[in-house]
Amino acid sequence: MAESDNILTKLQDLLVYLIPQLNKFPRDQKFVLGDRIETKLLDVQEFCLRAYYSRERRGHLLEANLQLEVARHLVRLANALKLFSNHTYGVLAESRATHAAQVAALQADLTAAVRKAHELELNLVRAEALLEAKGIQPATAESRKSKRAKESPDQP
Repeated sequence: MAESDNILTKLQDLLVYLIPQLNKFPRDQKFVLGDRIETKLLDVQEFCLRAYYSRERRGHLLEANLQLEVARHLVRLANALKLFSNHTYGVLAESRATHAAQVAALQADLTAAVRKAHELELNLVRAEALLEAKGIQPATAESRKSKRAKESPDQP
């Protein structure tokens, strides 16, 4: 899962770069807009971590994508209020685009894996139907277990 390691590393780098920039905000915006941007990006990092360590990745990746989009709008607002330099805004815009592309790639990989699992399941159902049509009883999980139990002698 090198792609997830990559996005997690890049998010960490972004936060290390961004937090000092947010601390330069004027006091009235540091604790409102600055905290919101920081919290949203920390949420993105959390959802990416949850997706990395979870079997149910799709929901976490969708939430990460949503939080990233909210952070993008907050950064645009901060830029419109002249709270970021043009250089900082450019770095943040490029970074957001990279993160969004990586999250989208992870979602596409997950969708492809789900599609493949559905194809395999459909092929299994077709094979069982073909066996039944030829009068052959398809093996079930219980029949395979009982066959293994009969083949292996009981251990004392």
